[in-house]
Amino acid sequence: MERYNIQEKSKKEEDRIDIESYESVRESLTRLKKEIRDKEKRREATNKAFERRKRKKRIEYHKATQKLRRKRINRRYYLKTRAVLTKRKKKKKQKQPTGQKKGYFSVIITKDGYKYQRVVTSFWMSHAYRVFKEKADDYAENVIGEKDYTSHRDTRTRKYYFDGPHTYELLLLRKIPKDADEETISWIRDESGKAVKHVVVDIPGYVIEEKARWGIPDTYYVYGYDKQKDRKTGKWIMDNLICSGDRDDLSVKAMLYGEKIIIQKGIDFDLVICRGYDDAGKLYRALERYASRKKMTWVFFTGELTPLLASRWIKRIKRKTGWIDRRCGKNDIASN
Repeated sequence: MERYNIQEKSKKEEDRIDIESYESVRESLTRLKKEIRDKEKRREATNKAFERRKRKKRIEYHKATQKLRRKRINRRYYLKTRAVLTKRKKKKKQKQPTGQKKGYFSVIITKDGYKYQRVVTSFWMSHAYRVFKEKADDYAENVIGEKDYTSHRDTRTRKYYFDGPHTYELLLLRKIPKDADEETISWIRDESGKAVKHVVVDIPGYVIEEKARWGIPDTYYVYGYDKQKDRKTGKWIMDNLICSGDRDDLSVKAMLYGEKIIIQKGIDFDLVICRGYDDAGKLYRALERYASRKKMTWVFFTGELTPLLASRWIKRIKRKTGWIDRRCGKNDIASN
């Protein structure tokens, strides 16, 4: 019996040890799980705090950039307004120099005595006169060969009709005050020195102070370029056909033959075909006047071709262009 009791005791003791070890293992497992859960919570908390800090920094940066942008805009606006105000103050402080004539002045272009285009208006005579002088000098420098006639095409008959000749002028006008008893007629000397009465027809209340020549540059057909889409002005002909190349080695000869102007340089030559005899003569004389004014000593204007030279030049033109004899000769037509 005692032996049996000893065995029973040892079995119970083993069972108790097993239970205690199981409980200790379970406690350690629960403790590990709790530690893992705490670590995950702490990690989530740190991540949330990092995101909050990041978002806060982003918001602060955005606010700072917005503030800086507003500051720059305000600064720019302030500088702009300050510049405008200082400019106005300087303008108020500045006195016009003595001799300035105040009023209402206008520079216009007229066509046959009627207003064609307004160039500038000003309250000071000096400014208006400066613009008037610049325009007149620009015309004298860059316009060679003026357009006297205007053409229009009848859509029904498909025929061209010419209107003219027209006279263009550059005028400096002064407005007469309402309370002033002054005539609008002005007496200005023409090219011959004779005093001629001048008046603007369609602008009442103005008197002419200065007058200068004006014209619209005409275009011409140069052989080798398109007859309609690539027509050339007299200034282009002077710069690219007469004045181009080496002036020391080559002399330039300009000859007139019918409606053609022949520009010879060495063994080569160029052809300028005008609308008719009168048009060619007008361009030829304009080129000659320009070359004489600019003292172009290497350019020779020999005038109209003699019959003997004309027959030789017809052969040369035919070899260069391939035209028939009739087209190479004199043709007073308006198709060029």
